Amino acid sequence: MLLWATLKLGIRNLLAHKMRSSLTMLGTILGVASVIAMLAVGEGSKRHAVEQIRQLGAVNVIVRSMKPERRDDDSSSQSKSVSRVLSYGLKYGDFDRLASLSTVTRAIPLVLLQKNAQHAGRRMMNARILGTIPDFVEIKPIAIRDGRFLTLRDMERSTNIAVLGAGAAQRLFGYHDPLGKSVLLGENAFRVVGVLEPRFDAVTAGGANTANLDNDIFIPLTTARNRF
Repeated sequence: MLLWATLKLGIRNLLAHKMRSSLTMLGTILGVASVIAMLAVGEGSKRHAVEQIRQLGAVNVIVRSMKPERRDDDSSSQSKSVSRVLSYGLKYGDFDRLASLSTVTRAIPLVLLQKNAQHAGRRMMNARILGTIPDFVEIKPIAIRDGRFLTLRDMERSTNIAVLGAGAAQRLFGYHDPLGKSVLLGENAFRVVGVLEPRFDAVTAGGANTANLDNDIFIPLTTARNRF
């Protein structure tokens, strides 16, 4: 009986002060909703970061070189000494030494170039050209939509073949099939042998910079060395 009397008294007080009761309920609802929204945003950001790490590979280490900035040092008020770097970055010998480490299970070389890509009046300015080896698909989650990826035969012959990201294929060929057709990369013509499945992340191949991977164009590493 005491519980029932207390409940009736509470309901009577709520009805007697409708405005105060409504504002209290509104404040409680908004407070709980804001906490839930903040937790949801935080959890979404966490999952996005974890997904990016997963796509890179939890045990992958990306080693890349950057060109040193040019420094102009004033040695005196009348003369200026300019510091220039003649040689910098990762060499193929450095790659061989890294690949020989006992803790490295697989090493994939990747060279990033930026050249204009063109086909029949369609053009991509400063397209990302990635020279690599066939084993690249074993460490990066990319899938072939049409055609094929690079092969050892392409590497041995340094053939002018290219595999287009889905975005690059769309921009250069529209809705036409690009397989077997030619694209101009810089001043060299390449035959398209494959097109990748679309990707919806911003993780870059080789971790160079944030870019749309769908716009990447892959060529054999030996071809990149010989042509560019």
